[in-house]
Amino acid sequence: MAPDLQKRPERCNPAHCLNDEFAVRMHGALAQRFETLLGARSPDPGMQCTTKTQSLDSEQPEIVRSLRRAIKDGKAAQAVLYAIQHIVARVVCIHQSDQRAAPRNALRLVAYVSLTANIILMSKSQIASNRMRLLFLAAADSIHSYRWIKYFADRGHHVHWVSLSPQTVGEPLPSVTFHRISQGVTKAGTVLSALRHVRRLIARETFDLVHAHYAGTYGLIAALAATGPFILTAWGSDVLFARKSPIKRPILKYILRRATEITCDAEHMVEAMVELGVEHRKLHLILFGTDTDRFRPLGKNPDVLSRWSNSGQQVIISLRSLYPVYDLPTLLRAIPLVARAVPAIQVIIAGGGTEREMLVALAGELQVGHLVNFCGPIANTELPSILSTADVYVSTSLSDAGLAASTAEAMACGLPVVVTDSGQNRSWVHDGEEGFLVPVTQPAALAEKIIWLLRHPDSARQLGAKGRELIETRNNYHREMAKVESLYAATIA
Repeated sequence: MAPDLQKRPERCNPAHCLNDEFAVRMHGALAQRFETLLGARSPDPGMQCTTKTQSLDSEQPEIVRSLRRAIKDGKAAQAVLYAIQHIVARVVCIHQSDQRAAPRNALRLVAYVSLTANIILMSKSQIASNRMRLLFLAAADSIHSYRWIKYFADRGHHVHWVSLSPQTVGEPLPSVTFHRISQGVTKAGTVLSALRHVRRLIARETFDLVHAHYAGTYGLIAALAATGPFILTAWGSDVLFARKSPIKRPILKYILRRATEITCDAEHMVEAMVELGVEHRKLHLILFGTDTDRFRPLGKNPDVLSRWSNSGQQVIISLRSLYPVYDLPTLLRAIPLVARAVPAIQVIIAGGGTEREMLVALAGELQVGHLVNFCGPIANTELPSILSTADVYVSTSLSDAGLAASTAEAMACGLPVVVTDSGQNRSWVHDGEEGFLVPVTQPAALAEKIIWLLRHPDSARQLGAKGRELIETRNNYHREMAKVESLYAATIA
């Protein structure tokens, strides 16, 4: 539990004396709120390791009294975590500073282990009940919403999920209470219907906080309905496009102003919201993250190859949805150029969207319909195998916030990527290192880079390996979600 006891640090920080990831993560937030939670002065995190300046014996009655007050006030869990950390760190400090008094300290340690056990027994029910009660407002047809919410359900928190769309991604989450609200004839009618439902839900369930994903309809409903802390996650176009609209801009500013805390996944998103009047202190850069245990190089899958390509064909894949912002026409216009240089190709365009009919027609006009498979959305569970089987990943998006989740997943599977130089892609894909950047709406430039990768498979694999390494280092799903959990805890406390 303690560091090397033969060394005598001049100062002993409780967050360092304990090898407990959760305690370390909570230490900063709890230290700031110790006075409010316990009705006692917050201990100095840099307290001296000496029995002369502090006495555990004198602190014990006050710790017990304070904890009893905290339990009575329903604030036990945070208080108990801090108090146990404080007690154990103090014992460690005393032992480090005065090892000659080992027998006396041993008896003292027994007494404080007993105190700690009593604290845990006293507050067991409160700790169990202190699992956060979370209400999410987010689209259930988005894998990003699903993965975010699943993390907190798996962590044992009480989760309700309100969506205007049915859940079409991921496996059902038995521990999550799902509320599907049907969309009305008009957008205003949809918002009013959802608002009534959410207000009744909040009044009945008394959530610790409300979290809305997307600063559009879901953000507006949360801004109007939330009676407590309201966290907003901005996705990109909800801010970058809406701020330019004379109608949407004031609504967006209202949503941002009402939010207690705001998360986003790109620096230019932070700058855009500051320009809209948001205080920098409530903006948090948190990525959606990639599960690099699931998304990893698996090698080419013969079943996938037989399903989507003929023997010897190289596979180009895009996972962007079929909406105008993702500019799939540019990819289609690049295909004839690629096919002339590398005839044995197959292009997989996954995802659904409003432009499907137009894109199918365009592929026919360009006489590449036989090379393109519009396969529709792919189950997230199948993606690692499919991405590992492809040869090149392409994203032609006109706008992204941070790195698109699909691009990150492709990189995690060791796939070289060709992406447009938009959003913050330049921060993630260094031209010629993890893949290539191309200008938006430039089919010839896109074709040139795809051709190079298909003609140089060994170099392509090296680029893919570098991309995998980058995602492991900077975009770990579990690490990013732990940041969110800390933000929740600090906001509630």
